[in-house]
Amino acid sequence: MVKSVKKGVSSQARGSILLGSYAFHFSGFARVPRNERDTVSDPYYVVGTGHVIFEPRRKVSGRQHSTAMAISGPGENPGAHPGSTLRHSIFSLSGTYRLRNDGTGSVTISFRRVKQGPRGTVGTVAKDPEMTDTLELVLADSNGDRLWFLSTKPRLTSGHRTVDELISAEAVRIRK
Repeated sequence: MVKSVKKGVSSQARGSILLGSYAFHFSGFARVPRNERDTVSDPYYVVGTGHVIFEPRRKVSGRQHSTAMAISGPGENPGAHPGSTLRHSIFSLSGTYRLRNDGTGSVTISFRRVKQGPRGTVGTVAKDPEMTDTLELVLADSNGDRLWFLSTKPRLTSGHRTVDELISAEAVRIRK
């Protein structure tokens, strides 16, 4: 059941129901261009986990780990069996959110790749985002402890290219 937020309440107050840390998981499909100039896109199955913090002043921050597997086409290894290419990535997340009176809203996020350090340690975060996305959200319970998301506007920042993507996610509050 979606919690309705009272009319006449400021968007800042509406968003306060979301304040806190959440663990999330996501999965779905994406078609990713092979390079900046290529019009051919390879299909991938994508899964991931992470954490996100809904902060005051409608800000979000967090980190996610994801794995994408080519499901047809050459992927990164031409001549390899389709589906044999796995891409493991870590992204730093930052952005903004808004919550409407009806318990729905959106989160706009910039994804910055985190480079791996020696022996798998976390290294530096890229200065410029690799991708941006707007996810529609809905409160999945009456107090904002569970959220459901749907990716709606994924774009690669290099060349401002849209990514064909069907990704859904669920987040559970772990700390207020």
